[in-house]
Amino acid sequence: MKFSEYLDKYEPTITEGSTENAAKSLEAILGSLKDDQKNDIYKMGKGIQDYYKKNGSFSPDQAKWIFNTSKGMFK
Repeated sequence: MKFSEYLDKYEPTITEGSTENAAKSLEAILGSLKDDQKNDIYKMGKGIQDYYKKNGSFSPDQAKWIFNTSKGMFK
């Protein structure tokens, strides 16, 4: 599945804002790797997702990781 298809899937639940956009991108990263859950990128993303669910936000380093990873994966 292409990145745009993952974004379309989560579009109805997302509002404008950087945190929501990062969460949307993280869902796309995890969704694209769901069949390879031993992958280090998946493991890191899942840890970030757990942090987000607990705290409702991302750290600056987590946001940067999400941005760089999505940019690299879905160019």
